[in-house]
Amino acid sequence: MIWNLPNAITTLRLALAPVLAWLLLEPSATARACGCGVFLLAALSDLWDGYLARRRQEITDYGRLVDPVADKLLLAAALVPLYLLGRGRSALAGIPVYDAVPLWAVLVILGREALITVLRSVAARRGRVVSAMRSGKYKAFVQNLFLGGGLLWVTLRTAEIGPNRPGMVFVGWFTAVTLSGAVLLTLGSLVEYLAAFARVLERRRAS
Repeated sequence: MIWNLPNAITTLRLALAPVLAWLLLEPSATARACGCGVFLLAALSDLWDGYLARRRQEITDYGRLVDPVADKLLLAAALVPLYLLGRGRSALAGIPVYDAVPLWAVLVILGREALITVLRSVAARRGRVVSAMRSGKYKAFVQNLFLGGGLLWVTLRTAEIGPNRPGMVFVGWFTAVTLSGAVLLTLGSLVEYLAAFARVLERRRAS
């Protein structure tokens, strides 16, 4: 690995994923508030390391390999605890429309990441590269908005702040709307990537 600032930031984000999951699963408002901070730091670092790598011309194979892995681990480290904390009759539930993060949404979001990762590997073994698409960037941005809102909701509910207070109503609806957007953009991005993979493999057969 070439040690530079962008790679150091990427490695930090990778290391923060298990810390985030641990903080969120601790039954303490303080721990979960720290988890919100860790998530915000990690999400911002995702924008910063790529920008630095391009500006400083320090794009490396390590960065290309580890950056998407860190993104997926961070996604799982936030999404899975959010789902677990809202199960059953949990006092942390109460998000408008959904009540809690539903299992099907977790499966859609994480399943898309797993499937695209597998297909990228298949294309790479055949000497083909499927570039990142703008829809994937939009999807990631809205996912982060949803996760940020969901983590804030869980933290405030852990602190026993009632769901009907004006600020909580806003956080709840923000989480519900961005969750809906994240699911729709995840499905739309999946369709676009599947079409791209099909074109790549079709060109290979034709050649």
